[in-house]
Amino acid sequence: SKGLKEGDPEWPEGDPCSPYRETSVEENLKLFNDMKVGKFDEGVACLRMKMDMTSANLNMFDQVAYRVKYVGHPHIGDEWCIYPTYDF
Repeated sequence: SKGLKEGDPEWPEGDPCSPYRETSVEENLKLFNDMKVGKFDEGVACLRMKMDMTSANLNMFDQVAYRVKYVGHPHIGDEWCIYPTYDF
């Protein structure tokens, strides 16, 4: 399959980068800790992997790795509220 390039109909409009992409490591660690202790509602915050935003493969753009979800875990109960985004 051919790679996409800017201008192709499937290419996202505007800048595909999150406005938070260049946030400092220190601020990201603070925000991650805030996620971990439950300071965000579901759907308000996520953790993205910083990937290749210049790739012709849109799957290589920054992917969401973790999100806040307030459900009990079968082994640790309510100790953790950050879960991977994959579904089984």
